Amino acid sequence: MENRSINLETDSSLSIVLSIGHEVLKTKEFSQGLDQLHHLGTSVSKHSFRVALLSVSLAKALHKRGISVDLTSLVRAALLHDFGILGRYEGKFYGIKSCCLFQHPKDSVKVAQSLFFNMTQKEVNTIASHMWPFSASLPCCKEAWIVNLSDKLVGSKEGLEGFYLYAKHRVSPKEGLPIWLRLQNRTIS
Repeated sequence: MENRSINLETDSSLSIVLSIGHEVLKTKEFSQGLDQLHHLGTSVSKHSFRVALLSVSLAKALHKRGISVDLTSLVRAALLHDFGILGRYEGKFYGIKSCCLFQHPKDSVKVAQSLFFNMTQKEVNTIASHMWPFSASLPCCKEAWIVNLSDKLVGSKEGLEGFYLYAKHRVSPKEGLPIWLRLQNRTIS
């Protein structure tokens, strides 16, 4: 989908993410992220896509209150914010989870900059600070605060869904996603 004029009043959050984020969505890293488990029952890329959708929804709500947001920086950073996690189960980055918690925002910035040389300072700060207050990097722009909040909300929902599956059905997180979706009468998309 090509970048076109975005109308926050009429365009859906989905169409905005697809329009602005098309370059990120077509990377091999995004495809790789579809196969990597994250938050007890989703994938890195599905999580990032959900964060982008919620971030745009919040931006639309702010727009209605007269607060403007850089949508391009918001969407790109939301989609790229966890790319530093890719490969962690193959021993690429981390030996323990707490190290991942603190290190992956920095690694996500490196991966994003290697894919897109034209990263803005807003995008870099948004990716680097998405784990605040667990990481030292403080959000310094509206876009960073929006992605930070969206990441916490989406991650909490995904974690609770995964925990529910494990507690009720005693299935591992990797087995859990298809079962959870069947219980919700949904399919994997």
